[in-house]
Amino acid sequence: MSEGGKQYLQDQLIGWRRNDPWEASQRFFVVFGVAMLGYVAWDWVAREEIRYDRAFWLSLAFATAFAACSMIFKIRPVFRK
Repeated sequence: MSEGGKQYLQDQLIGWRRNDPWEASQRFFVVFGVAMLGYVAWDWVAREEIRYDRAFWLSLAFATAFAACSMIFKIRPVFRK
C-alpha cells in the first residue's frame, strides 16, 4: 500500500464516542473560562456596571451542563488506527 493510502486509513473517521470524566472536566474548565470572560466583556460593552456574581453563576451552570452533555452524547470523533 502506498504512503498516501496508509495516511488515508489513519485519518479516516469511523465513529463517535462519549467523553470520559477527565475529558469532560477539561471541557468544563475551558467552557467556564470562556463563558465567564464573555459575560464580563458583554457587561463591560453593553452596560455601565459589571456584575461578576451573575457572570459566575451563569457561567458555572452553562459549563456544568456542557460537561454533562459531553459525557452523555457521542461527540468525540474516533479515527481508524
